[in-house]
Amino acid sequence: MPITPSGTISIQNIMTELDISGATSMNDADVRGLIDKVAGARMSMSEWYGAQSAFAFNLTSSVEAGGTDLSTLATAAGWDGTVPIIMTVNSGVYIRSTTTTEPALTIDVAESEVINNGAIFGYGGSASGAGGHAIKINALSTIVTNNTGAFIAGGGGGGGGAGGGGGAGQSAYNTASNNGSTTGYLSYGGLNRTNGSASGFTCAVTVQGGTGGDQGGGGVIPSTTYSSCSGQSCGSFYGGGCGTVTVSGNVPNNPAQGGSVLSATQNTDGANTNGGGGWGRTGENGGGVGGYAINTGYSYTYTNNGTVYGSV
Repeated sequence: MPITPSGTISIQNIMTELDISGATSMNDADVRGLIDKVAGARMSMSEWYGAQSAFAFNLTSSVEAGGTDLSTLATAAGWDGTVPIIMTVNSGVYIRSTTTTEPALTIDVAESEVINNGAIFGYGGSASGAGGHAIKINALSTIVTNNTGAFIAGGGGGGGGAGGGGGAGQSAYNTASNNGSTTGYLSYGGLNRTNGSASGFTCAVTVQGGTGGDQGGGGVIPSTTYSSCSGQSCGSFYGGGCGTVTVSGNVPNNPAQGGSVLSATQNTDGANTNGGGGWGRTGENGGGVGGYAINTGYSYTYTNNGTVYGSV
């Protein structure tokens, strides 16, 4: 734990933080290192208020993965695995999960701190699916600080039903989603009989496409379109030639994905009554629940001066 931030402190408090014993001087390198002092510098005991033996680093490149652990990022930066971690996410840098089953960032080292100046956000759920969490805390006594202009956002839940729109967080970082495709497909599997065989084919038909969105994606109602199309089936069944075959059936409509625009003033669900949920929001029409901004069963310290969407 950090040295007390107020009151009386002694050399013993500093030694406890450093986990050292024996003869110790205020001018020892490890003691000075807690407050970044050079040898022989003038020092006051009050400068050790709140000091902590920890590995500090800045995350300077964005991360997109199916879940990322704080310990993994710190190890890549040179952490030795023995002390708490202080990670600062630089402005313009983001941590994003590419799946709803894993949070964007898991804090897995006790007494560590994440200082966010960028964006940490979960993945959006598909139709009726839950959104992913932004941060999961799996360790004791951690600290999360979200600074001015920064974002922590759970993914949006997918809109209800098979035609539900996607929840916020599915598109590329800070971009709106496109409209769902208006092209669907019907297939004919061909045939194989005693009197000959013939090839199959796939043909394109027109279906409904959901409206794209900055956060939640637009849903489609109904979830399918009944359609038909014709194509050529060729083979020995037709005497080595081809015949025209018409196929018909229900073809799935295409809801829009959720967008990933991060805004401090706008967080909207997708179009239609089964649109996907905005950041951290449940999808429309009884859709999937929104992901948490911070999900944990552990106690932690939390300071927010930025924008947070989803439960903490």
